[in-house]
This record gives sequence, C-alpha cells and structure tokens, in this order.
Amino acid sequence: MNSNINVLQKLPILIVGDIIDSYIDSEMSLINADNPTKLEVNEIIFWFKQAGYQVLVLNSVHDFIANVSLYKDFIVFPLWRGGYSRNRTSIVPAVCEE
Repeated sequence: MNSNINVLQKLPILIVGDIIDSYIDSEMSLINADNPTKLEVNEIIFWFKQAGYQVLVLNSVHDFIANVSLYKDFIVFPLWRGGYSRNRTSIVPAVCEE
C-alpha cells in the first residue's frame, strides 16, 4: 500500500443554514419555525469535530450558490429551510447534485 495516500482522510463538512440566535429572539412564523439556533448548530459542530471532521458554517444559501465551486470537496450538510416555497428544503441538495 502506498504510504503517501491516506485512505481514511475525511472530507471537510460544510453546514449551510439560516441560523437564528434563539427562538425567543426570532420573530416566529411557520416559515422560520424550523431554522436552527446557534446553540443547535454549535452542538452539531461539536459532534462532527469529535468524529474528526473539519467544519465550516455558511449562514447564507446565496453565498453558497454564488461560490459553490469552492465547496466541491466538502460534504454539504443542509440546515437551510427558510423561504416561502414548499420546495425550500431541497434547494441546497439540488445545487449539490448539479
């Protein structure tokens, strides 16, 4: 086996979501009721880092789409659910499929 190749190398993780401070501080509606809080995202980051992953967080789907080529070697973990479309949960996965 070639010792220069690390077969266990983990791809970094990119979390994409409209993250809110808290549900108390956020203006609640059915549209934003499922947005992740900073506390929830920090817990997810902690779990991924405990598993040995590097983690990057983007709080803007628009930034993700505008720079999607920068993240081609990332595992994308979509937390974004904002917006008024019933298809809002599929936007990030659809961009990743292209």
